[in-house]
This record gives sequence, C-alpha cells and structure tokens, in this order.
Amino acid sequence: MPSYLLAAAWEKMTKDHQPASDAGPLTRLLKDYGKLHDEKNAEDQIPALRQINEMAISAKRKFKEPEIAKYLDEMRKEAESKKKEVEAYLKKEAATKKKGLNKIEKGKVPSRKLRKDLVLARILTRVRTTPAKSPLYFALALGRPYCGLVIARSISGSQRGAAIDARTLNNGRSGGSGIKLGRCYGEGGKVVFDMGLKPSNSTKPPASLALLIKSTIKVQTQGAAGSVKVICRGGPRLTEQEMAKLLEVANATLKKSAVLLAKGDKAKVAKLKELEERCEQILKHLPDTKGGSNSTLPPLPPKAKKARAHMLVLLEKLQSAIETAEKTEKENKKDKK
Repeated sequence: MPSYLLAAAWEKMTKDHQPASDAGPLTRLLKDYGKLHDEKNAEDQIPALRQINEMAISAKRKFKEPEIAKYLDEMRKEAESKKKEVEAYLKKEAATKKKGLNKIEKGKVPSRKLRKDLVLARILTRVRTTPAKSPLYFALALGRPYCGLVIARSISGSQRGAAIDARTLNNGRSGGSGIKLGRCYGEGGKVVFDMGLKPSNSTKPPASLALLIKSTIKVQTQGAAGSVKVICRGGPRLTEQEMAKLLEVANATLKKSAVLLAKGDKAKVAKLKELEERCEQILKHLPDTKGGSNSTLPPLPPKAKKARAHMLVLLEKLQSAIETAEKTEKENKKDKK
C-alpha cells in the first residue's frame, strides 16, 4: 500500500500544478516528518502529523484538480491514523516509566530526549523580517521551567492544543498556568511577542516573560533556532485611526496656541491653562519610548515623534506664558486698587 506521507510522492503528484509554490509548504512539512521515522522521535511525530493534517486542509483550497484533492484526503486519513498509532505507543511507553518524569529540577533541561521543533525554528527565522503591520500570531502555554510555543498565521483551538502538547514535552509532565495569545513580528533582527491578538485588547506582559520565552525556544528547538533575541510588548495603545485623530488635535492645538502666544501679556490665563491641559493630555498618549528591549510599548511612528517634540516645546512656552500672564494680572489688580 503506497504511503501518502512521502514528500517525493507529493512532489510527483503536483509537478504539473501551477503555481509550483502552492505545494512548497506541505512538501517541507513532509520532508521534516520523513526525518522522524524512528521510535526515539515518536514524540516529535505527533505535532508534525497534526501540522500535515492542517496544511492538507489548507492546500485543498488551492488545488482544484480532482486527483490532487483525493490524494490530500488520503494524506489526511493516513496522518490521522499514524498519529493515533504513535499516541498509543507513547501511552504504553509512559506506563512503563514511573520515575524521573515528575522530578525535573527547576531551570535545567530534562535529561530525557526532547523533540527538535524544526517548524518553530524555521518560522522564527521568518518572523525576524515580518513587519508589525502584517504579523504572525502565537499561542504560549505558560509553565515552569518551560512554556510551550506555537507561531502560525492564525490561532485556533488546534494551535492552542499544539502549544499545550509542546509544554508537556518540554517539561516532561502535564500542567501549567493558562495560555497567552498575541502577535509576533520582527524589529531590528529581534523577535517581538506582542500580547493580545489585537492592539485594542493588549495587556502588559510579566517582567520575566521574555527570558522564559527565550529559554523555551532554546529547549523546544534544541538549539536549531540559533540565538533568538526576544522582546515582550503589551499594554493599552492607540489604533492607527485614533493616532491620526490625536495628531489632528495636536496640530489644531499648535495653531491655536501660536495665535494666543502672539498676544503676549494680553493673553488670558484661563485660555492658556486650557491649552496647557490639552497639551498634557496629548503627551499622555505619546509616551517617551524608543521601543527597545526594556520597553513594553512599541516606538512611536515618525509623525507622532514629531508631534511629541512640538508638544514638549509648546508646553514649555505655555507654562512660561501662564507665569508671565499671572504676574501681569496681579499687577493690574494692584493698579486698580
């Protein structure tokens, strides 16, 4: 009986299909899986087979040829059947191992053979050059001493399950403290994990999360990802539309202030203070951040940086003008008396 999980067979089936790039992602997964035909790699086979199953579903939307669609259905059936076989094998193996799995010392890599997550290693290379405007997404199953990490184009129940599976394999035991979801993109060669699937529901990450993710990547890929510099971001921020509206208000404030400041001593204190308060409110939404590894907020866009600089100068001028205007008002009151 032919195997539908062979990369060579899949390449042969799709050799005449155009564009040829449609077959590429599934071919790579099948090649990675082909390196795992060994009992010692049984744990690696489960996530690999799950990803092949998911990719086959996605590929079926691209390939309209009936024979390829049928081939993909058979591939999915075989992947599911193999996955059940491996799970049964691992369950049997686990029953014979009663020592060591729950005695992993904190901060140390488990002594047993861990999987090498080549898919995660490859996608981390891609993330480094992925712009923040079109990010990938991550599911991080929290745990100690390691988490479980999955990065994909979208996050569903399947990716959550894969992250939990990865955490179990990384720690040698089940259990953890929930799942964090968010966006993943590159910045200056570093990998940014931005908490929240949308900027509007972003939350501030724990202080130690970046180190935890970095150690998780090292263990889960067994060093295949190389040295990965991690930044964790999160917290409430403005959307692009809100930022554009704020910059409009900032420009209007600059124009109105210029007119009022031109009056010199004749400017009324109440109006100056009103503009000062508005200026301070604008600056609250334009935080001083360079977006570095120690910052949980991203760098400001160029127009916002420029507006912040103008607002700081304006605030200083307004405060000076208020002080002068208050002195003038006091002197005028004394003269009237």
